Amino acid sequence: MKILTVANEKGGVGKTLLSVQFAFYCAFKFGLKVAVIDLDQQANASNSIRSNQNCVVSDTASSCFMLEPADLLAENLQKIEEAVKQSNLVCFPADDALSEIEKKGDEFHALVTYNFSKNIDLLSPYFDLVIIDTNPNPDVRSNLGIAVATHLVSPLILNKEPIDGIARLLNRISVLAQNNPDMVLGKGFLGMLPNMLSSTNFQCQNAKELFDSADELIIKWQQLDIELDTSKLSFDKDKASVALDEDGNAKVKVLNRYACIKLHSGIAEAQAKGLPIWEMPNQNAAWSEMKRCFFTMLCQINPEKDDLSTQEQKEVFEKASKLYGKSAKPIVKNFWMTDVAASLPGMNLSEIQRLREMRSSAPISTVL
Repeated sequence: MKILTVANEKGGVGKTLLSVQFAFYCAFKFGLKVAVIDLDQQANASNSIRSNQNCVVSDTASSCFMLEPADLLAENLQKIEEAVKQSNLVCFPADDALSEIEKKGDEFHALVTYNFSKNIDLLSPYFDLVIIDTNPNPDVRSNLGIAVATHLVSPLILNKEPIDGIARLLNRISVLAQNNPDMVLGKGFLGMLPNMLSSTNFQCQNAKELFDSADELIIKWQQLDIELDTSKLSFDKDKASVALDEDGNAKVKVLNRYACIKLHSGIAEAQAKGLPIWEMPNQNAAWSEMKRCFFTMLCQINPEKDDLSTQEQKEVFEKASKLYGKSAKPIVKNFWMTDVAASLPGMNLSEIQRLREMRSSAPISTVL
């Protein structure tokens, strides 16, 4: 089981948006069993997920994960097991008890930290991925999320205050990661995800400064350009219409692009309705940006899951291996990210649909 914590010391940078929409993406596009733990007493993630009829909001509040593990085991694990049977996405909602934790002193905080870690471990038989939405303050709750995380991502908006907070967040990560050596950039720490970008001169200047000074901190997705061989007829079923090198591998060019989510009016409406952005009308541009960001994050996290691929799906994947050679995995990976049929030259519509369905039945490691 992998644990992704979404953290930033500043409020209003899109932590809840990222937590909720990424949870929808992993659960409903890739068939993962996903838990969302809402540690922000404002309960925005809880309320958004509660509005979605395909999700389950558990009777077990997030503050219960700070109880003695024996208490959680006795009271709640059976409820959790039943919830997982109902939906791929289960939310453990925020409650009023969260706002009291910070007031109880260091000794209590040490006990809470121990309990939280042990209780999160109890979820591993039920979930492939846990997403923790943290509160904006650098207190014990956000520290809990960072301490137990296998992976961490930090959304930010390109205003001065959130950018100034990057150094403080990185310092916290370095201290709290002393017991977690994998929490480094390029491994456990996925990086920063610019969010709610607009084309104003102010944000453009901030973006330039950020990319110039902290290029390595920004999440990047890979654009794959496939070189086509126009000399081959497209109706030739035995050959792909891609250019092949001397070893029979499809020629591809990989370009790194900055990941970001621009400011779109429909995103707030999607959150309020508890809907994945791809179900909202007239939000193709927002969805195009999000799925590239989300797929890149998912590949870095690489949650484990059972391979439920059908024989038909495996046969089509094998055909891709024959058509594209060693470039097959990057090409299918690119298709899983973009969902653009034209990115699979040489495949017919039925085969493309099999690969699309395979996305939710096979582990992401299939294309890595």
